[in-house]
Amino acid sequence: MAIVELRSIVKVFGRKVRALDGITLAVREGEMLCLLGPSGCGKTTLLRTVAGFEKPTAGHVVMNGKDMTNVPPERRNTALVFQNYALFPHMTVFDNIAFGLKVKRWPIREIRRVVQETLQLVGMTSMEQRWVQQLSGGQQQRVALARALVVSPAVLLLDEPLSNLDAKLRVEMRTHLKDIQRSVGITAIFVTHDQVEALTMADRIAIMHQGQVIQVGFPHEVYNKPNCTFVADFIGKSNFLHGRIDVVDRSEVFILECGERVRVRSDGRIKGEAVLVLRPEQLNLVGPTVLPQEGNVLPGVIEHTEYLGEMVYYYVHLNAGPVVMTVEYGKPMRGWKNGDRVGVAWPADTGMLLKA
Repeated sequence: MAIVELRSIVKVFGRKVRALDGITLAVREGEMLCLLGPSGCGKTTLLRTVAGFEKPTAGHVVMNGKDMTNVPPERRNTALVFQNYALFPHMTVFDNIAFGLKVKRWPIREIRRVVQETLQLVGMTSMEQRWVQQLSGGQQQRVALARALVVSPAVLLLDEPLSNLDAKLRVEMRTHLKDIQRSVGITAIFVTHDQVEALTMADRIAIMHQGQVIQVGFPHEVYNKPNCTFVADFIGKSNFLHGRIDVVDRSEVFILECGERVRVRSDGRIKGEAVLVLRPEQLNLVGPTVLPQEGNVLPGVIEHTEYLGEMVYYYVHLNAGPVVMTVEYGKPMRGWKNGDRVGVAWPADTGMLLKA
């Protein structure tokens, strides 16, 4: 069941800036949906439209079957966690969290009970009397989340909530945030430009580009089955080999721009100009004299190496023209070094064919 429906949403700023361009999207009850895309793609504008802080130029925002397009934010039963948390510096942790309930004129005894429960949920029970300035970034993020959860919204909206944290804390907090969302069972929409956050936290991902939703799917779908080169390039790391699909000896092959032929898995839907997308983890480095058996091998020279501890990236300049990236996980460096002649190998049924 869809708890939020966006129907043909358009948002134009001024006369020319079309921030949202006909977006139709449904958010299922209890799921965490990620709006993922580069800066300026419209994801925050879309989130603010759901919250009611932006009114669409055209289209409708429907929540629980009711048209909320012209309903003000305070009557939408949503809660927005801002990127900078927007906590009140003159209030304690307790008072920050209790603020929304005090505005609603809840009895003080009930406020204390609910705030204590929420503090326990976010792991802040011993810090209720601290001032905001005494908190770390991760603790402030938890307080902002607690302030949003305490009013029991139907939809939790998160605008890049982890962007102000250091790298290690971001990893810890994205797990904690997801655990809280699951335990409460709340519907959540969060905005990020970080693909790792999206892949690890989201139930589904809506990838945005230039004010449009390009693809919606489960994390494994958008990673393994991108519907265009933009998605393949934005999600994860990819190598792009440009060429065309042709029939040789009654079998479809992929002919690179340099004329080199490689075997591919084709369902016949793409004809002519095409792009073969290969993830770095799908490629293997082999000796320069290894010949292809059932798969493909293209010769080249290692141009650059990146050692990242648990993984090593090799950038190989193929004789066929492009530079491709390969990766090895959990292995000591095998002696490959810059300038070595190698072969880049992959099975014939590996890779994705997309329209050029």
